[in-house]
Amino acid sequence: MYDNSQAKYVKYGYLYDFQTALDISPEGWHIPKKEEWDKMYCELGTHFRDVYESLKITGHSGFDALFGGWRIVRGMYNGENASAHFWSCCEINDNEAWHFKISAYKQKYDFKKGDKRLGMSVRYFKNI
Repeated sequence: MYDNSQAKYVKYGYLYDFQTALDISPEGWHIPKKEEWDKMYCELGTHFRDVYESLKITGHSGFDALFGGWRIVRGMYNGENASAHFWSCCEINDNEAWHFKISAYKQKYDFKKGDKRLGMSVRYFKNI
């Protein structure tokens, strides 16, 4: 949970390390691959600001991204109200995996490498 605060947990939910996020996937759901995030992006628009507007709360996609930031490896929290970070299931190596970042200030998204020990939000996609 963000900053070990009950109020922030209620607002943002928990922030999970990579392995925990994989382990707790509900039956019938999965952490999306990078290609699935790309597909969602393409379906929402052709410009990063259009996609951002679709993903944020009040956007038309229903995604309703909350900008809960992330937890660094040492346990400190960063980025509240500034960014949202969601794990991808795509590993880069034993220590890193890709994540999908949405920036509130830049109003765009991109893919970033992240240490698997970081705490990030999780958005599961339904299995087809």
